[in-house]
Parts: sequence; C-alpha cells; structure tokens
Amino acid sequence: MQAIYYDIREMARAIVHGAPTPAFYSECAFFLEKSCIFFEKDAKVAGIRDKVMLLLAEDWGHGMGHSRKVAVEAGALIFMEGMAAGFREEACLDHLMRLAQCAGLLHDICRKEKNHAEKGAVVAGFILEEEGFSSKDVEAVCEAIRRHEAFRHYPEAEALSLNTDLLVNCLYDADKFRWGPDNFTHTVWDMLASARVPVSAFLKGYPQGIAGIARIRETFRSHSGRRFGPEFIDIGMGIAARVYVAILERYGRDAE
Repeated sequence: MQAIYYDIREMARAIVHGAPTPAFYSECAFFLEKSCIFFEKDAKVAGIRDKVMLLLAEDWGHGMGHSRKVAVEAGALIFMEGMAAGFREEACLDHLMRLAQCAGLLHDICRKEKNHAEKGAVVAGFILEEEGFSSKDVEAVCEAIRRHEAFRHYPEAEALSLNTDLLVNCLYDADKFRWGPDNFTHTVWDMLASARVPVSAFLKGYPQGIAGIARIRETFRSHSGRRFGPEFIDIGMGIAARVYVAILERYGRDAE
C-alpha cells in the first residue's frame, strides 16, 4: 500500500469511529446474535467456510472479513423476513439461515473475474454439490449469487420461489450494507492498493465514486433492507464527505 493511502485509510477509520452506528445493529441485535451463533456452530456452514477460506482474494477488499459480515447479516435478515412471510417452524427458519450464510460466504469467490457474479454462481454450485446440498438448495443459493450485483437488469423475480426470492433479496441487502461505513474502513483502500491506482486518479474520480454509492440507497430489496439500508448509505455519504475534506486539509491540492 502506498504510504499516502495508508495515511488516508487511518484518517478514514478515525472518522468512521466517530460516526453513528446504523440502527440495524441495535434494533436487530437478537437476530444478529442468533445468526452469529449459527454461523459458528452449523456443520454445513463450517464446511463451506473452510472451502471459501482457500478461494477468496484477501487483497481485493472482498476477503473473508467481508464475506463473514455478509453471511451473518444475510442470515439475520432472512430469519426476520422468513418470520414476516409466515414461516414459524424453527427448522425451516434455520434452513433459510443456513442457505443465506452459505450464499454470503460464496458470493465473491470469483470477485476478480469479469462477470464475477455469474462465474461465482457456477463455482458455488460445484462446491455446494460437493458438500451434499440438495439440487433445490444449490439452485436457490446460486440464483442469489447470480443476482447480487448492483445496477444490473435481472429477469423478473415473479418466476422465483418464495424461498429463493427471500434469499436473493437478503444476500443483496447484506452485501450492500457494506457500501456504508465499511467502505471506508477496508474496502476502498484494499482495492486501491491492489489495483495500484495513482492518488491523483483516486481523487479525480472521488466525486463520481461517491455518487455511485448514493445510487445504492434506492436499490434495497427486502422489507428489512429498505428499512435499514438507506441509513447505512447516508452514514457512508457523511463519512465520504469528511474524508475528502480531511484529505484536502492534510495534503492540499498537491495530493491531486
């Protein structure tokens, strides 16, 4: 990592530390804790986790830390969404959580490749089959991975089963929660360092990049995602503005 990016990252992390915490973490704490425990104890999830650790590119801002957060939060979301949809049996809700967590772990396994969601879905299918998942479950997880990219047109969701639709929506929302504060603690800096982007190019493209983050605000899919997701983005936008001002204050226009 270029020294200047290291300095900017540390400034950004200090700003994030002082920013508000999204309400999702307090209002959904029960479901998040439930998902965390399930993530650590479920044998099927553990099998996928072990394989994913060998495949993820840690240097691209979407490594194991990112995938674990997406998995746990997708698990919490789908438990809540499943209850709202009328599922009451614990075994059924746990099964949905298992699939959501596996989707979260697997969604970025081909992150460095073109059409990474489509390719990732194919690779994920092989892994899930090796781990003994049913063809129905494999299809549902792969469909969620295939549809997790932002600003892409996908076939109408009416063709999906209820379980698959829940899975698609919750994976997307948990992944896009990361476009809030997490962008400025890890993701942006890891990607910049890996791609060796000149600082001048980074600053020149900064306003356009932030505008892209703002567009995510209107794309959340699940009921819970639409309720909590916009706040992640709003907090991220506030952090982005403060980071930009801090860069210019510390380095002046010479940084450009």
